Amino acid sequence: MTDCDESLSKLGLPDQHVIKDGVLDEEKIDSSQANTKGAATLAKQTATRIKQTATGIRQDATKVRQDATEIRQDATGVSQNALGVIQDTTGVRQDATEVRQDETGVRQDATKVRQDALGVIQDAMGVIQDATGVRQEATEVRQDATRVSQDKNEARHDAIERHSMILQQANERLVMANMQGQILAEQLLITQTRLENAKLVAEKANRAKSEFLSNMSHELRTPLNTILGFSQLLECGSPPPTAVQSSRLKQISKAGWYLLELINETLDMATIESGKLSLVLESVLLTDVMLECQTIVGLQAQQHGIQLDFITFDENWLVNTDRTRLKQVLINLLNNAIKYNRANGKVVVECSASIEHIRIGIKDNGEGLSAEKVAQLFQPFNRLGFEHSATEGTGIGLVFSKKLIELMNGTIGVESTVGVGSEFWIELIRDPSPHPLSLLTKNGATL
Repeated sequence: MTDCDESLSKLGLPDQHVIKDGVLDEEKIDSSQANTKGAATLAKQTATRIKQTATGIRQDATKVRQDATEIRQDATGVSQNALGVIQDTTGVRQDATEVRQDETGVRQDATKVRQDALGVIQDAMGVIQDATGVRQEATEVRQDATRVSQDKNEARHDAIERHSMILQQANERLVMANMQGQILAEQLLITQTRLENAKLVAEKANRAKSEFLSNMSHELRTPLNTILGFSQLLECGSPPPTAVQSSRLKQISKAGWYLLELINETLDMATIESGKLSLVLESVLLTDVMLECQTIVGLQAQQHGIQLDFITFDENWLVNTDRTRLKQVLINLLNNAIKYNRANGKVVVECSASIEHIRIGIKDNGEGLSAEKVAQLFQPFNRLGFEHSATEGTGIGLVFSKKLIELMNGTIGVESTVGVGSEFWIELIRDPSPHPLSLLTKNGATL
């Protein structure tokens, strides 16, 4: 018996012995039909078992799909394979029906059924293996998820501990900062109290100094005026003094006038520092002030051989200032430009105006000042090394001038170059209103 006959006999199908001498053996055909029916029944049972297997596989796939949510695509593939199995099972049923209807094609159909059954079994085994792999992967995923959850919990716990530690340190620092702030506030209060006390003491000392200077100037002026008066009487007396006596009298007068100037400037400084200096700010015609200053310092410039040049400007310019104090500042600056100039030097006075200010510049061509000396220029009693020279001065004229200009809402400054000369300038607030005299002139009126 061949392998094919053995397979057909196992399935109950008719073999080649059914045909005898070219004639079908009816008994064997009946037997074969009975065997065919048995094979069909066996195929039905096999299909039923396959269906049950497929149902179990589908249930396993459903469980896998439920357990492994994150691997839905793989589980979907398993479900598709299970559906394929169901479709193959349906095909088997159709083949079994065809076996009943067509006995001639039973052999071929049975062979196909067997092959399909084997394929289904293999597919089922593959599905089972895939399902097992999916389960293992799902288990691994669960384990990984568990580890990740544990890591997250540990990280969260560490973060909470670090956050708590940082908050605790911040609270400690805040407490320390509050304590230091309270200490600083107390120290600040103590410092403010000390400053107020020191201010009161300074104001009291300043008042005492002003009173002392006022009394001292009065006490010094009386005998000083007597000395100056007697020296003038001796110079003009009869008989006239000798040459030696005349020289000594000139020294006495020179020293007396220098001392009187020092007393007056010191008293003026004390008056400014005490806040008792009264100013009358009004609209002043600048050309009148400049003419008066030119007249006053003209003789001094001639005596020192200095050329004095006042550049003309608009005669209608007005400044808001104290007339007397402005003239005092300008005379002081002009005197300095003459005294500290070189032999046969030149002093140029030039005025310029903007919309809001008027600038007065006094330029000389003396020795000039270095940047170091310019920084010390407005210090009281600092003559910048000229105290040992023959040039007279007290060292407080510029300080007094600066304070006066600032009280008149102006500014004062200097630009100097060593070997070229210096230019002292002041800026005052310009009064835009026209002067009454210019209005009369425009209207054709005469005085």
